[in-house]
Amino acid sequence: MTPRRVTDRLVFATPEIAINLLFSAINAWYLFYLVQIAGLPPLLAGLAFFIGRVADALFDPVVGHWSDLRARARRRKAMIGWSIIPTLGAFVLMWVLPVQVTGDLLQFLIATAAFTLFTLGYTMLTLPRLAMLPGFEPDYHGRTTQVSYDLIFAFIAIGVAMAGLPALIGAFGVGTMLSDVSASAWVASLGLLAFVAGLAYLPFLLLFVEPSSATGPARPQLWVFLRSFWRSDLAAMAVIFFLSVVSVVSVQSMLPFFLELRIGVPPAGHALLLGLVFATVIGTFPLWSLLSKRIGKRRGLITGALVYCSFLLLVPLIPAQVGITPLLLLSCIIAGAGVAAQSLFTWSLIPDMVEHHCRLHGAGQEGLCTAAFTMTNKLAIGTAVLLNAGLLAAGGSDAGVVTAATGPVPMIICLVMLLLVRRWVLIDAGPDRSASAA
Repeated sequence: MTPRRVTDRLVFATPEIAINLLFSAINAWYLFYLVQIAGLPPLLAGLAFFIGRVADALFDPVVGHWSDLRARARRRKAMIGWSIIPTLGAFVLMWVLPVQVTGDLLQFLIATAAFTLFTLGYTMLTLPRLAMLPGFEPDYHGRTTQVSYDLIFAFIAIGVAMAGLPALIGAFGVGTMLSDVSASAWVASLGLLAFVAGLAYLPFLLLFVEPSSATGPARPQLWVFLRSFWRSDLAAMAVIFFLSVVSVVSVQSMLPFFLELRIGVPPAGHALLLGLVFATVIGTFPLWSLLSKRIGKRRGLITGALVYCSFLLLVPLIPAQVGITPLLLLSCIIAGAGVAAQSLFTWSLIPDMVEHHCRLHGAGQEGLCTAAFTMTNKLAIGTAVLLNAGLLAAGGSDAGVVTAATGPVPMIICLVMLLLVRRWVLIDAGPDRSASAA
């Protein structure tokens, strides 16, 4: 089999910049923005986020099935092209509208509605492209390589959204802490992110040649797919994926609170520390990818989760209100390495299992299978943020509560995931099990 050219891989991967600029800005900052800038009570803010994510998840099977119906005619890319401008507009409205009104209930309803509108467009942007991956790259190890390319772009964008955004907000506005900066500075910064996200889709739309459906033109009924899903390895992988995402995103969405309330870090410090995390993520992707060829993706996921747990063990030990310390810097490096492994191995297992499922249970289900995991991802993110909102509502802005939500709580979730990975040994599923089994 002829290996994919680097240019082809880069063109397929560039939308990850746009996807993750938008996705990560919301995951990391929307709860903080609604609570600290818009003044919404934490529980209502978390509920707005959760409802938006649930609506987002429910769109996935509909869009996935629609994308499967267009795969034979190679119309998935057209779905993406028509969705870009409305999605970017809805993204900006999410940040503009909640600060234009007063009253907790009205703010909650507007934030929820704007977020839900954005999620429909976001699903149209992301899911058809993910469904193309099994057809674009049919090789088991080639998919790990492609996911590495995707995730390098993804974590560059996540780094910009998490580490660069505080510096950008500080440049547009004035304030000692991020919660002191005006809403207009936030909106200007996020509008610039949306513009860059739109530009990032151009190489894909102009240069990518859409593959045909990887496994043929058959189109199953939705209920037939659901029955086969719950009787397959896909269901076990979905549970593991859910717990992995909750463990990572619960830390991600609480980090702004942790760095400001417990450590006392100003905006420039946020940029430095979060930049270090994501530089480590990007730098360790090639190492994890090489390791996967020796020990398999399942054992790679176990190893990476243990690295991530070691970071979570360090969180309560980081000194409070003393600024940036060597232990804090070390924790950022370990966190980056653990997040890189969990992201790479879960996301690279998914297309293997999608193809494997389609071969066993009927062709032409790439969109529906992929939708099952994007739906799981969104439900997990909503759950993580709602969990943090509940902890904030229960404990207020207490630094101890923030520390628990950034260390011990996600560690318990990660350890449960590890136990399930060890139990469900069939998740390392590719076209050639003998070559890919851990």
